[in-house]
Amino acid sequence: MVWKVLGTILCPNTGIAYSGLKGLRHLKLIIWYEADIYMAPDDVITPFSSGVLINDTYHDITVYNVTPYSDSFWEELKEKLACPFNKDRGREICNYNLHCQVKCCPYGFSAAL
Repeated sequence: MVWKVLGTILCPNTGIAYSGLKGLRHLKLIIWYEADIYMAPDDVITPFSSGVLINDTYHDITVYNVTPYSDSFWEELKEKLACPFNKDRGREICNYNLHCQVKCCPYGFSAAL
């Protein structure tokens, strides 16, 4: 089954990413995972037993949980998770990244500015 990424939010305390996915017949899920890759909106995902194809490129991921998608739960995750970019993608400074456990920052930060 092929999935389209609706959006991704990050938990810097645990390094877990949460991606909203849309499949056939408008089935929507939230996948909780850890990986060296960030699933960006509109990426096309094809799951395999040990990883995923993201836009036709294979990546290893560790899936921790899959839950049904709901707008209210998605908004709750965005509010509660500490990554400042979950709420404001236009930021230019990350003052949380010295403590961040995310393996690959999609915003390009590696040290606090």
